[in-house]
Amino acid sequence: MFDNLSEEELNQYFEMIYGRMSGLSDPETLPSALTESVPDEFEAGASCEKWYAEIVRNLESLKSTPADLTEDQTVVKIMDAYEEIQRCLCRKAFAYGYRLAEEKH
Repeated sequence: MFDNLSEEELNQYFEMIYGRMSGLSDPETLPSALTESVPDEFEAGASCEKWYAEIVRNLESLKSTPADLTEDQTVVKIMDAYEEIQRCLCRKAFAYGYRLAEEKH
């Protein structure tokens, strides 16, 4: 499946897998083999869903005004930065894993 991928192809696979795992991609748009073997880590009962719920609960506890915290630009910037860190680490882990597997075969 991943034999001799170009950097662009590797990025395309990453986007599909990351999108599936993070619940950002519509499963109908992905190859069935991918949706069957890669779970949505944010669906009900999955570990990331539990952690995300914890984040939301803690954000709710920070509310000092009736204004929604999702509109608080400081909170939005913090959340966006953490999402970018996560995406960066996931992309690197995916690429490292691919390259290590490629070296072994």
